[in-house]
Amino acid sequence: MGLVDAGLSGSLTSALVYLLWYAVLPQLTTVFAATIQLAVPVIVALGAWLFLQEPLTLRLSLAGGLVLAGVALTMTKSGRKTGSTATNS
Repeated sequence: MGLVDAGLSGSLTSALVYLLWYAVLPQLTTVFAATIQLAVPVIVALGAWLFLQEPLTLRLSLAGGLVLAGVALTMTKSGRKTGSTATNS
């Protein structure tokens, strides 16, 4: 019974997340949608640390920080380019 419960809960939560993602996706720019996907592993690692008491190691923290810094940098840079091309078009 536990295996069935785990499968159902995983399927249900995955379905809800996909429904939410595809509801929000039309309002996002292509660059934003593509870039924000890169943060998903960091969010999952934080969830594992928070809910499953997985260890938060220095290596994981540094890697997550670099990923989030790259996402932030991309969002900042792409925002400038999008704004300048939008006014020129």
